[in-house]
Amino acid sequence: MITNTTSNYISERPNEIIRKELIRILSRALSDNVEIINGLDELKNVSIWYREAKEDPTNIPIVIVNELIQRLTQQIEPIFTSFIINKIKIEAETCKGESTIKLIEIDFSVKPFIEYLKKIDGTECNKIKIIFTVSIAGKLKDITIYSDMNSKYILIGSLSSNLSIFVERGIVSPNYVPISLIAKPIILYHNEYFKIENVSFDL
Repeated sequence: MITNTTSNYISERPNEIIRKELIRILSRALSDNVEIINGLDELKNVSIWYREAKEDPTNIPIVIVNELIQRLTQQIEPIFTSFIINKIKIEAETCKGESTIKLIEIDFSVKPFIEYLKKIDGTECNKIKIIFTVSIAGKLKDITIYSDMNSKYILIGSLSSNLSIFVERGIVSPNYVPISLIAKPIILYHNEYFKIENVSFDL
């Protein structure tokens, strides 16, 4: 487990704050498990594709992990941000002027996936799909809501969360016949903890 980290990015947009935290967590989770990830038969096939594209074979694990981080973050961050904003909207619907919510619980999971497609002379010949599960449970504390006829402004005192990240399934589809090669989920990280303070939203 990584030691507790506190970040204060109040001058940045909320989705960028969350994106940075997700990149940090995914980087640690995936980088610490490079051998496991590259040990999957699916990603061994992807490594071969990179070699065929004349990538440096010594950098293939880094290339794969970097792509995983980028693609997973693109899928998770909008869902996570939307979930938080929707939660606050539900609590804030009856609020007028200024009010405070002491605590909102967060508990949900998403199943992002990475899909690699190989084509030869423009014809699809092979596909690899890696499905992850990211479970998030945490709390929003000290939420102050300011509202008037024209706008609504929300300040979150702190957002803290525990995450579990694991590989759910790996599927290879040669000639459109899917073959699952992961017998059970592979845990990449569990109870990864992060905390963000003073996050502001304009709604």
